[in-house]
Amino acid sequence: MELSSSSVLGFGLTYAAGKSKSGNSTDDDGSTNDIAIKSQYSLYLEPGALLSDNTLLYGKISIERGKFSATSSVPADSLSKSISGTGYGVGMRHMLDKTKFLQVELMKVGYKSFLASDNTTDIKSSTTLGTIGIGMKF
Repeated sequence: MELSSSSVLGFGLTYAAGKSKSGNSTDDDGSTNDIAIKSQYSLYLEPGALLSDNTLLYGKISIERGKFSATSSVPADSLSKSISGTGYGVGMRHMLDKTKFLQVELMKVGYKSFLASDNTTDIKSSTTLGTIGIGMKF
């Protein structure tokens, strides 16, 4: 949506069907956990400023949701929980022609903390994402 001759406001929805590995942890009993965020999706706004006829610099704010998953070597210790949070970032989009563009983006996402099933362990998850992509404008 064009706000003026040099500024625009974009919005959208993203969905990642796979899982993002987030690392691992070791419990007091020595068992290990593989940590991941699954089924991530976001709703976002992108206010932007045109640097030239073909190049847009934009900021991004988002509402994020997904499923936190800790898969333990001791199955009873595994955990799966829906999580939500917010994200912010910056990006640049350059039109290669009338329909194709090249994009670079950096995002920081922080999820709300929650208690594990033992009600004593506070879990806080965050991620920093860098993407480079080619897209199409319809």
